[in-house]
Amino acid sequence: SRNIPQPEVRIIRNKEAVIEEYRVNGRLRYIKITPSVGNPYYMVDMDGDGVVETRNDNFANPPINQWILLEW
Repeated sequence: SRNIPQPEVRIIRNKEAVIEEYRVNGRLRYIKITPSVGNPYYMVDMDGDGVVETRNDNFANPPINQWILLEW
């Protein structure tokens, strides 16, 4: 059988959202954010450096957010 690493999940709850940090082998891979109002979305580590790709300029370089459109 394959030795596939299982993700470690850290859940942070506050008034605004539930934040789930997913790590594999100790490295941050992605974050699922479920706001108290609205749909969940994901912030993803695109290059494997352990830091999700977010940017401060709102319009020139928006953050890379990902939403699930379909699941089966």
